[in-house]
Order: sequence, then structure tokens, then C-alpha cells
Amino acid sequence: MTSRKSPMRTAGRRPRVTLGADTLDRLEALAQGALRRNPGLADRLLEELGRARIVPAEKLPSDVVAIGRSVTYRDVNRPAIGTPYRRAIGTPLLRG
Repeated sequence: MTSRKSPMRTAGRRPRVTLGADTLDRLEALAQGALRRNPGLADRLLEELGRARIVPAEKLPSDVVAIGRSVTYRDVNRPAIGTPYRRAIGTPLLRG
């Protein structure tokens, strides 16, 4: 008998993070800008960026959610269970 792993995270394990190189600078700038306003959140983002696998944008796997892409998902907490939702992943606004 084969067992399937649940897509849910187990306690203590974080999902892998893969980023396109074109997105890294924008997310680092976002984190740097948030250091004064929300240092805990900024540190968490910088930590996640630090453990991310960075790949050239053109090599980003098609199954990776990324800024500028769309994602289809199911929300099991909504009444219409089974209805897929499709959303575009927006670009964070950065102040220069």
C-alpha cells in the first residue's frame, strides 16, 4: 500500500520557497521599507527570502506561485466547496 503525503504542513516544517531572480530585489526592498513600521514582519520576510532557492525568471517552474501569475485554488471553508477560484498574484506597491 502506498501512502500519499498530505499537502498540509506538519508542525515545524516550512514549505520550500522558490523565487524568480526578478522578484527578489522587489521583495527585499519591501522588507527593508517595513523595518521601522513592522520589524517583526520585515524580519520574517527577510528570513524567508534568505532560505529561498533563487532561479532565473525564465527557469521558474510552472507550478510555482509567483507575482504576475494566476493561481487556481479551492477554499474548503466556503459554502460552494469544490468551486475553483482563480486569482492573479499582484505586485506589492513599493515607495521609492
